[in-house]
Amino acid sequence: MTSHAFDFALDALDVVREAGLTVAPLYPSESMIAAGAALAGITPDMAEKLYRVMLEVAAEGGSFQ
Repeated sequence: MTSHAFDFALDALDVVREAGLTVAPLYPSESMIAAGAALAGITPDMAEKLYRVMLEVAAEGGSFQ
């Protein structure tokens, strides 16, 4: 048996998913940084910066100029 608050949280996550969004950490883990760097052929420092910029752009409405 789950609590009302837990059920509400799961329902909220369903709404987020249906909107095409996800919940992501504000700061990438070391393994996320390493994977991004390896995939893109960039330094781990650059991969971390790239991750943070992508989150900032998404938070501002998804438009980068």
